[in-house]
Amino acid sequence: MIYRASRRPRTTPRGGAASARPSRQRRTTGALVGRTTKQGRRRSAAMTTRAAVLAVIGCALVLALAYPIRAYVAQRGNIRKLEQQRSAAQRRVDVLERQRAQWEDRAYVETQARQRLRYVLPGEKSLLVIGQAPAPAATPSPSSPRAAAPNDPWYERLWTTVEIAGTPSKEGSVRGGRPAKSTPPPTR
Repeated sequence: MIYRASRRPRTTPRGGAASARPSRQRRTTGALVGRTTKQGRRRSAAMTTRAAVLAVIGCALVLALAYPIRAYVAQRGNIRKLEQQRSAAQRRVDVLERQRAQWEDRAYVETQARQRLRYVLPGEKSLLVIGQAPAPAATPSPSSPRAAAPNDPWYERLWTTVEIAGTPSKEGSVRGGRPAKSTPPPTR
């Protein structure tokens, strides 16, 4: 450590007489100026070294914390997604519980058996009419086939499209864009 000359007490040699050497104050004044610049360089080098060490430590902390933070964020996203799935499943369970409660009602079961399975109670007679022509209002005219309803079974929708494709339009061509041809019967 370097002391300034003004703070350092003056001492005399043991004999009490002043020494022949110049005073320390004079000697250190010139050396103090040289040391100050060297000490300033040392301090700036020490600050640069400290800054570099702190930067390395900071980078190490960032790198050490990056993966756990990324994993935490990913887990939070998964938790959110799972909570949404759980709430959707809970809504589905609620719907199924309501349906189960309906099926526990005897009147509902009887109604469904009559409608879906055509069951009747003992003593009742069931009549099913087969082959009767539908009412005229329900029969589609050949010029305008009925459109398939979205709740019809798939085979009815398919057959409706076949009927529509096979009916002639007003221009004399078959619907579907191809002209109507009258083909002669094949000859053998």
